[in-house]
Amino acid sequence: MMRMRRWLGVIVAAGLVLLLAAGCGSGKQTARYTADGKVILRVSMYNDSSFPEWRAYVEKQCPDVYIEWENNRNAIANVLYQQKYGDMPDLVAIRRFESDSAAKLAPYLADLSSLELTGTYEDKYLTTYQEDGKQYWLPGPGVVDGIVADKDLFDRYGVALPTDLDSFVAACDALKAAGVDPLCIDAGESWTPTMLIQGFGCAGHLSTAGGAKWIGRFTAGDASSVDAAGMSAIADTLRTLRDHGILTADDLKVSGSDASARLIAGQTAMVRRTSDESVDLAHTHTYVYLPFFGKTAADSRLYTYPVFSVAMSKAACDDDAVAKAAKEVMTAMLDQGGQKVLDQSGEGLISYSKGVKLDDTGVMAGVQDLIAQDRCFIRVLVANSFSANAQALKALLSDNADNQAFCSVLDKNLFKTVTPAKVGVSGMTADNVPDDDMVSHSASIIAQVVQGQCGADCVIMDVREAAAPIYRGTYTTADVDSVVFSDAVYMASITGSELKTLLDDGLLAATTFQNGIREPLVDYPALGGLTAVMGKDGQVASLSLAGSQGLDAERTYKVAISDKIYKGVTALGNSRAADFKKTGKTLKDYFMDGFKADGSLPQPQAYFKVQ
Repeated sequence: MMRMRRWLGVIVAAGLVLLLAAGCGSGKQTARYTADGKVILRVSMYNDSSFPEWRAYVEKQCPDVYIEWENNRNAIANVLYQQKYGDMPDLVAIRRFESDSAAKLAPYLADLSSLELTGTYEDKYLTTYQEDGKQYWLPGPGVVDGIVADKDLFDRYGVALPTDLDSFVAACDALKAAGVDPLCIDAGESWTPTMLIQGFGCAGHLSTAGGAKWIGRFTAGDASSVDAAGMSAIADTLRTLRDHGILTADDLKVSGSDASARLIAGQTAMVRRTSDESVDLAHTHTYVYLPFFGKTAADSRLYTYPVFSVAMSKAACDDDAVAKAAKEVMTAMLDQGGQKVLDQSGEGLISYSKGVKLDDTGVMAGVQDLIAQDRCFIRVLVANSFSANAQALKALLSDNADNQAFCSVLDKNLFKTVTPAKVGVSGMTADNVPDDDMVSHSASIIAQVVQGQCGADCVIMDVREAAAPIYRGTYTTADVDSVVFSDAVYMASITGSELKTLLDDGLLAATTFQNGIREPLVDYPALGGLTAVMGKDGQVASLSLAGSQGLDAERTYKVAISDKIYKGVTALGNSRAADFKKTGKTLKDYFMDGFKADGSLPQPQAYFKVQ
């Protein structure tokens, strides 16, 4: 099924009439063309607002293709969910690459083995993205994820930059003795525990022959437990860092923005950063990337992963024009020119292609020899990796888990399977792309259900937390997982005037750039139980609750906000942000409970009305 609102949006944006040319033969996909003959190609990105210069480059390289950029919220599960309802995009770009989810999507993907672009890659970097000997994905340039040091602090206190694990621990001890916090790690972010476990692992057991053998079984889906000896060695390293106060239980509450602010303020010597973003736009200090350290300098490795990996829908190949356009766009996305544009905004990426050298800002100067020597490890994930590794790190840092307990937590959570259960039936299709009034129909449905379940007068959620469209049909728990994020919900009782200010800040937070982040936030928040009348300048003129004529400025209302809204209004210093407390349930919990209870979903509401 095609999302008709999107296609109509293309008509308006292009000023063209959409023509449908029927395909010939059984199962042949209908080709989509604009009035001037361009193929309309659907490209599903892990974030549809990322890399504006790169998207402009791709469009310029493909003048005969009209590209419709979509957002899969960085989850193969979302694409599987779309495919289930006949809404498969033509190209798919995913950053969080999970081998088990990729295997499920493989039957719906084209084999890229004979593509000319595939031949430009180093063979060793392609095997991770194969299934049964077929090349279903191609990786973009690699992100380095690891530790960044403030060299000025090291120099000020006469501490040498470390070269192996022992000197890393010694440097941290010396900094602590000088009154400097050595490392502020953002272990509160979902991906950081995986980075710590695999990062220190790749500088040890995971880069050995035994470790590589286990990784092969793990990514093929043949492992049912972790490599106990290898994971115990990783746990020993993490425990050493804990015992020296380098990693602490408090780190489990630290966000990326917290760590970044401390680094820029000179309050910590090292943080975790990825090389596709700027460490500090103001260049407040001199920064250097450090590798993950092993027992010797020769054991050190860089922990990397592609900025995204790209696949082509098998259905796209059923039409010659669509297939040609898809190959043209994929080549522009991943050729040397495309990689160089992707490399412009951060500290530097590494290319997995033959003979391609990408520039860096100098922050990565200290690890260029590791890149040249190919001492780079590519992240391996399954769908449970982030949550399982987070629980294992918590067990080690908070509960003093021994090696057996550490491995047991991983075994229990990394390999668990859940059979989807029926939740209810949707009687409608609702897109998650905001319409011309910035209303997301699926987000409206989610916000209304959450409002009813948490007993709030109104809900404000980030529209991006509506992770996919809602389709007409029977829903399972797996489908719900693809529809809405498992983000926290916060609640507080505030006055009508304070609610107006909160929404103003929420609008600002959702439509501006975040410091140090290259991805713009351009989606207005979604509302449940609340209607906002806006002027054409985007400013809120008035608010009203469902069934009321207006908002009483002095009356107290029970307000629920999602995690992304909470972080945004907190960063902007909203006066009531600190009063919001976690409810103990996530957006997905509330939505799942409400959907199960009613067995159906409410109609979407126009929560923004433009004067």
